[in-house]
Amino acid sequence: MTDWIQVGRARGTPPEDLDRVAAILQTLEAAFRPLVQQIPQSAEPATVLPE
Repeated sequence: MTDWIQVGRARGTPPEDLDRVAAILQTLEAAFRPLVQQIPQSAEPATVLPE
């Protein structure tokens, strides 16, 4: 898992926001990481998103 506190510090996130932001990002990472395994290696990234 990514150390979101360290990332936030490196990006200049205000210290009072670090815990809140890190908790949200940890939850999102936990939800999306298993889904990434289902994406085939041959899939092309979206370069244009529909409006």
